Amino acid sequence: MFYLGGTEFPQTPAELAQALIEGFKSAFIWPGESAGVRVEGSSLEALNEIRIDLTGASARLGAMLPPPRGTGARKHAADVEQFRIEAHPLRVETAGVDLTLEGQGVSFDYDRDDVGEPLLLFASARSGNVAIEISKSDLDQLVLAAAKAGASRQGAQIQKASLSLSQLDPTTIAFSANVTAKKAIMSATIVIEGKLSIDSSLNVTVSDLSCTGQGMMGNMACGFIRPHLEKINNQPFSLASLSLGGVRLHDLRVTAGESLRITAALGS
Repeated sequence: MFYLGGTEFPQTPAELAQALIEGFKSAFIWPGESAGVRVEGSSLEALNEIRIDLTGASARLGAMLPPPRGTGARKHAADVEQFRIEAHPLRVETAGVDLTLEGQGVSFDYDRDDVGEPLLLFASARSGNVAIEISKSDLDQLVLAAAKAGASRQGAQIQKASLSLSQLDPTTIAFSANVTAKKAIMSATIVIEGKLSIDSSLNVTVSDLSCTGQGMMGNMACGFIRPHLEKINNQPFSLASLSLGGVRLHDLRVTAGESLRITAALGS
């Protein structure tokens, strides 16, 4: 699903391209004016290609719209033979996320969210695939940024953070984050561990979360952290930017190594 700019549904390929540009600009900072959107075809019923390039864009995390949810008053929007959205990379905080989603024979519907904002929804796809990848070094930077934000509220400084990943099964990984913190003259290392699973609807669930600390400061830090872990433990959340509506994923696989990689095939 994608948010569209404006208040009315686009009626021509040019209007659809502009609405997509405006919708993406509400969620991303673009490196250029064109916003990397191309819609080709004589009419919305017979489009040759929709291509969206997010390379170099940065997510506006503080201004992200809520995950798009349609009200159910859907109507047919467009048919396109080739659809592709890519980013090499998309910036999220300090990390780069590599993204490719391509589909053949894709149909889209229009809908609105509960406050009337127009949406473009995937309806079906003949075939296609999706791949999302983030490097180990970028994951470490995300962990470090999150740890620094949390520690600053407690008057502590984060000196370093690192993350290790291991494969449990085709859709589940185990993770362990080591964080070294300092407050006044005391320092300690805490370890946050858990599992991350992804299902065929691109819902992510983090489970079995735990925090262990070394020494008085480590135990104190885990005391602050555990209530936050309990709030997200076993709570699924959606990779909303890739919400695929009625398009089914199959052959989903999550791979952990020098990078975290999610791949799947799609089709109706």
